[in-house]
Amino acid sequence: MLIGITGGSGSGKSVACAALARAGYPVIDCDALVHELYDDPDFVGAVGAAFPETVTGDGRIDRKILAGIVFSDRSALARLNDTVFPRILREIQNRAAAFGGDVILDAPTLFESGLDAACDVIIGIVADEKTRLSRICQRDGISEEAGRARLASQKSEDFFRLHCHVIVENNGNPEKLVSEMKNVMSRIGNGRKA
Repeated sequence: MLIGITGGSGSGKSVACAALARAGYPVIDCDALVHELYDDPDFVGAVGAAFPETVTGDGRIDRKILAGIVFSDRSALARLNDTVFPRILREIQNRAAAFGGDVILDAPTLFESGLDAACDVIIGIVADEKTRLSRICQRDGISEEAGRARLASQKSEDFFRLHCHVIVENNGNPEKLVSEMKNVMSRIGNGRKA
């Protein structure tokens, strides 16, 4: 099975995925995968063809320029998604096939990318806003105002509750989250979508 794990910033998604990796589950980190793909000439060529103004003199993509374009223009973001997500999905499927068995997909933008459609089970990690705000301000060294702006730009806890097969509450400590993730994976492994 391909098991997607998602959640907003500060929810504890990375802690959950790291615990599953330590437990022996193969984990595909979607953010890391995309960074790798920006070194692939075919991937860079496709992005460069869609956004020629982002191509640098040495034939790479200036990701800051690209981000400035797509985060201020929804149609540009849709064009980028149409360009890159089929390639990302193909690479995920190749890696998952190489692993065999259950594979965890660590995907903060699972729904935005359309990768939710490829998952057999989606686990949403949620935490209350106050907890998430505290975590991201401490983790990233940002102000409370910047943290609130980041939270406001992301999908709500209600969204994850509505669209995920399994919800894991993470308002406590990391040990409790790890224990809950093991319970969830055990239930999934027994053929139930928890």
